[in-house]
Order: sequence, then C-alpha cells, then structure tokens
Amino acid sequence: EPRVDDLLTGLEAVGEVMALTRNESAVHEKIGVYDKVVTGNHNAMVLGENIDLRIFPKIWAHGFAVEKRDGGEIRRSLQFF
Repeated sequence: EPRVDDLLTGLEAVGEVMALTRNESAVHEKIGVYDKVVTGNHNAMVLGENIDLRIFPKIWAHGFAVEKRDGGEIRRSLQFF
C-alpha cells in the first residue's frame, strides 16, 4: 500500500537531507529539511525554506529504499521513478 502522505510528512523528522532530481539534461540538488509539507488527492508540495517541491506521486511507478556502504560510512536514500 503506497502511503505517500505518511512518507512525506514523516521526512521532517529525518532532519537535513539532499533532494535530488535528475533527467538526461540536468541535475538539481537542494539541501534542507522536508518541512511545510502539504498533501492532497493529486499532488503534494514541500514549501520549506531550502526545499520547495511539487510532487505528483500518482505517476511514480517504483520506489526503493537504498543503503550503500562507502568504507565505514553508510549512505541511505529513498528513490522514486
């Protein structure tokens, strides 16, 4: 069961993160907190000071929680396609 609203509203508790959007022409990175999240039936918005997003989760086909080890460091990410 995809619970996108719960995921987005819960991300503020994670603290500072990198929001990264990429396509074949560009990469856009912003570092900040997922705060001021507004969810709705068709879209969601993050209206924070550093991260300002418009999200359309109904077009997401796949979501992954990824953990990558780099030496002694563990990097975690949520990836949606």
